[in-house]
Amino acid sequence: MAEIIRAWTAEEPLADLSLHHDWDYMAGMISSLRIYLFEHGTVPTWNYLFCGGRPELAIPSSWAYTWPSLFVYLLPPNQAIIAVWITLTAVGFAASFVLLRNWTGSRLGAFTGAWIYTLNGYFSMRFNVGQVTFAFFHLLPLIMLLFERALDTRLAGGRGLGALAGLTLVSFLFFTAGLPHGVFFFYPAFALLALFRLVSAARGFGAARCMGAAGAVVVAHGLGLWLSAYRILPPLYWQLAHPREGVLPESFTLSRGCFSTP
Repeated sequence: MAEIIRAWTAEEPLADLSLHHDWDYMAGMISSLRIYLFEHGTVPTWNYLFCGGRPELAIPSSWAYTWPSLFVYLLPPNQAIIAVWITLTAVGFAASFVLLRNWTGSRLGAFTGAWIYTLNGYFSMRFNVGQVTFAFFHLLPLIMLLFERALDTRLAGGRGLGALAGLTLVSFLFFTAGLPHGVFFFYPAFALLALFRLVSAARGFGAARCMGAAGAVVVAHGLGLWLSAYRILPPLYWQLAHPREGVLPESFTLSRGCFSTP
């Protein structure tokens, strides 16, 4: 039976450890990118190890050609993963705190809510198995905060250019790094918040004024999404053109669900 070694008490440096579950998978991806750049002076365009071979941009979990690669090239694999978790958790905590404080007016309540959100068992479990993609969930509270600030500023007659620019930037960061889990599992929360805020604004300020104020906000968010198309479309097109065989959940559609016969 293999000996279980805890990373924080191991005699070997963290960079030399091969950790369990998806830690090893993500660390392998980071190691590959580091070898390509530091030993060959390039960034790969094709990954021959993923599903029999696939373009690098068509791999949702790859950080090639995305901003998380900054962590890749600055730190060894395991340290890079931990740095991403710490950085994104701090962003999520700060954004959640401000957002909840604006909603409730209570600093204690906002602190408690932000603490529960960012440090709950769900994220701890994902961290434990190395599923670092879930760390990018923490950009969503920041998108929510910037959306509300931009909308409120424009409803009050201001231009809100700073909040609009921030919304575009953070939306771009999310859509180029949150694949696939952030988009599938948490982006609907932002969509529901935006719908709720727009309906509330229409009731309070009138539909015409609300639409005028919301137009620029929606465009700013949409611009971030449009700029991210280079990262979103390749996995989508490749999956539709070359679906993986033998993976049951990926064969489900709206017309062919769990209870349909093949």
